[in-house]
Amino acid sequence: MNRKKSNENIMKIVEIDEKIKRLQFEISRLERERTRLDKERLNELYEAEQII
Repeated sequence: MNRKKSNENIMKIVEIDEKIKRLQFEISRLERERTRLDKERLNELYEAEQII
């Protein structure tokens, strides 16, 4: 493989790794938000039960 092609592949790998990191961060953020919303929903159900 020539040097130029090898360098292009390395750059692609770096770009892919950066994209993966961004997506992992976004997944973590969304999971935290989902957990928070689930807790809020459970609290609402619990409060509704207490009223009954």
